[in-house]
Amino acid sequence: MEQLYKLYKQSTGICTDTRKVYSGCFFVALKGANFDGNLYVQKALRLGASSAITDDKSVYDALQDDRIVLVEDCLVGLQELARYHREKLDIPVIGITGTNGKTTTKELCLAVLSSELNCYATKGNLNNHIGVPLSILEINDDHEVAIIEMGANHVGEIADLCVIAQPNIGIITNVGKAHLEGYGSFENIIKTKNELYCYVKDNAGCIIYNLDDTILLGLIQDYSDRFSYSRKDYTADFSYQLIGDSLYAGIIHNDRELISQLFGDYNAENIACAGALGMKLNISVTNILLAIENYRPGNNRSQLLDRGSNKLILDAYNANPTSMSNAITQFVELKTSLKKILILGDMLELGSFSQIEHEKIIHYLADRTALFDKCYLVGNEFSKCKIRSSSILFFDTVTDLKRALLPNPLKSHLLFLKGSRGIRLEDLIELF
Repeated sequence: MEQLYKLYKQSTGICTDTRKVYSGCFFVALKGANFDGNLYVQKALRLGASSAITDDKSVYDALQDDRIVLVEDCLVGLQELARYHREKLDIPVIGITGTNGKTTTKELCLAVLSSELNCYATKGNLNNHIGVPLSILEINDDHEVAIIEMGANHVGEIADLCVIAQPNIGIITNVGKAHLEGYGSFENIIKTKNELYCYVKDNAGCIIYNLDDTILLGLIQDYSDRFSYSRKDYTADFSYQLIGDSLYAGIIHNDRELISQLFGDYNAENIACAGALGMKLNISVTNILLAIENYRPGNNRSQLLDRGSNKLILDAYNANPTSMSNAITQFVELKTSLKKILILGDMLELGSFSQIEHEKIIHYLADRTALFDKCYLVGNEFSKCKIRSSSILFFDTVTDLKRALLPNPLKSHLLFLKGSRGIRLEDLIELF
């Protein structure tokens, strides 16, 4: 490990893809279902990598290059290298997980902490067994605090990521139904998210939690080092009121109104979480509120777009039964002079729960047809459902929906797009 760490410190950073090799980088030859990085070690060095690790002895023996180190397993080597680096960092590390809102919450927390501190945060959604170590290895001596997002789709994964990231502060945004195919049950989802709390408790850290969430309350009752936010309990460390009847999520805190640029009241919890973290780390209330007000969402998450005479609410990066039903409720109850259209894509990775969860969404929509003009459902999972309504139309793919909409372009509508990433609802934006 000392040898690997020396190579890492002498490099300009970690790279795992020869298409992204840059001068002086440390190349890690990872393997996947459809690729083997060991086959590209020589290419990486030729393109400018300063060193590389491989777990293929035949590659190591064939190349005979002092810049190459042979390890037993490159992925384990990457993870252990990140853990070793983390142990040398004397800064607070915030671990964030949850079923819904973890990436938005991470970005809000980054905005808040960056108002006064040099803060590192996970880029994009690099939150898995590869992304977390890569993120840790991007933290340098100039950073004063770091935020590491942790995703999971099976029991034990958060616990493994905690060993690498070693968070001092733990945040679970919420616990909902997602990745049921991997988890097998809702109880296993709760168990997995709780792995973050367990790690933080065992290592004398602090938990920041939503006092209004009964599931989270049940997980932290035996732990005293905690910091709360709440809409219902004014004794919380960060208490707030909701500003409703608006496209944008807004709250009132300490008699100060905060209107964000995020769609949906459900984002108020994410805003409050960022506010609570800021208070815990002694960021001034003024800077907390300004940072949140100025934050602009991206990457197809809770974005509001003007497209000609239409307004689009684009939330098409991810979807699960909890986030889908919350978003539908928020959208159909909005007061607007524009006609409202929902475009919803399949919720993926639900396994044997898929049909019943998609049918629940259709039933929910069918009971509220008076509150919207049309709903277009896209994907095979929705199409399998036998429930039909005159206001709800079914399409197998985005391409099929495009063909239907092209002859009759929509004008002066408020459109809401939400679905799992694999459905690619964002490809519809060009039509409006």
